[in-house]
Amino acid sequence: MIALKCKMCGGDIQTNAGAAQTQSAAEPLVKRAFIVLEDEEWKKADKLLERALNTDPENARAYIGKLMIELKVSSEAELGEQAKSIADNKNFQRALRFADAQQAMIYNGYEQSILARKREFEGKYREKIKRYAETISAGNHYTVGLKSDGTVVAVGDNEYDQLNVSNWRDIIAVSAGDYHAVGLKSDGTVVAVGNNRDGRCNVNDWRDIIAVSAGNYHTVGLKSDRTVVDVGYDGYGRCNVSNWRDVIAVFAGDYHAVGLKSNRTVVAVGDTRDGRCNVNDWRDVIAVSAGNCHTVGLKSDGTVVAVGYNDYGQCNVNDWCDVIAVSASCSYTVGLKSDGTVVAVGDNEYDQLNVSNWRDVIAVSAGGLHTVGLKSDGTVVAVGYNTRGQCNVNDWRNVMIYTDSARLEAIKHSAERRRIEEEERRRETERKKSELNAKL
Repeated sequence: MIALKCKMCGGDIQTNAGAAQTQSAAEPLVKRAFIVLEDEEWKKADKLLERALNTDPENARAYIGKLMIELKVSSEAELGEQAKSIADNKNFQRALRFADAQQAMIYNGYEQSILARKREFEGKYREKIKRYAETISAGNHYTVGLKSDGTVVAVGDNEYDQLNVSNWRDIIAVSAGDYHAVGLKSDGTVVAVGNNRDGRCNVNDWRDIIAVSAGNYHTVGLKSDRTVVDVGYDGYGRCNVSNWRDVIAVFAGDYHAVGLKSNRTVVAVGDTRDGRCNVNDWRDVIAVSAGNCHTVGLKSDGTVVAVGYNDYGQCNVNDWCDVIAVSASCSYTVGLKSDGTVVAVGDNEYDQLNVSNWRDVIAVSAGGLHTVGLKSDGTVVAVGYNTRGQCNVNDWRNVMIYTDSARLEAIKHSAERRRIEEEERRRETERKKSELNAKL
């Protein structure tokens, strides 16, 4: 402000001329910075904006420019296309603080656009986010596929008879562990073949199961009452799931087990090295996957979080967006996007990450050193290590495609059918007893 003297009373008169001069001096710098931003010259633009803010620390548009540099976007319109909210960003908050009414309306519009995109994503892809039933599963050097008629096919290493699934019937989900394969039947029972060391295949007495997951040395099952069962080697306490409640999804890693709860939080037990079980602070998660030494979570806004061993970059998923499914392997991570394309990070020694050209994919599974994708037409693609023939899936057809809700309906229908049959048997037994008593 500049102080002038009143000619009549000699008092001070305040004027905004100084502020206007300050703003006019900053504007050319801000304008130049936005031009430089179009060419993605981040450092040059940042220097210009710093000069502008030194001249006018209340320049709202300069803070928007700083936000654009931080997010690596070259146009303002892209701010409204971000996967995550910008409301808590300091540069965004300062821009709103010093914005005039028109600017504030525009800036708030960016945040509203982000929230609208999130709502659209959650609504449009809600069924996809629930995950397709496990109709394909990549294990350690082998692959298992569930066909639409409830039978199962498998290719690859069969050292422990883990491919002996040709006689399976009425299967609605499959899971391939390192050396054993597990199948969930429509009546809620479970079958398993392969290496049964430590009892990892001892699932014959399981009932009312709605999901299964085969890990390295153990098998996890989710029951209809949202409790969890686990069999196999309990080293590191990976099978300590008996106290889990209100769980809606499970995943067995090599040395740990992960569960997704109905409130979208996550629980984990087992080997805690490298922080692979550090999921207590995860929120708004809708799907989980456990690798050898890392854990991955899919959030409702389509972003992904990961913890654990990261020497191969398998946890570098912070920039992923619009993801609807995730799969974690021993040293890499795969994500399925809402447009049917696939992303992957981590170890690529055997080209297991070469999925950038995949299209129309609806489910993915990361194996030991190979990656498998299910396409919308029921065919399957695979890349990576293939010395055991685990990628020989080109001739597979009619692989089953449906969602978890359909799986649950199948099990509920089967459970209801069993209840009716049991009631009929009880009534028949009572009738025979009555007839026998009448004769006596």
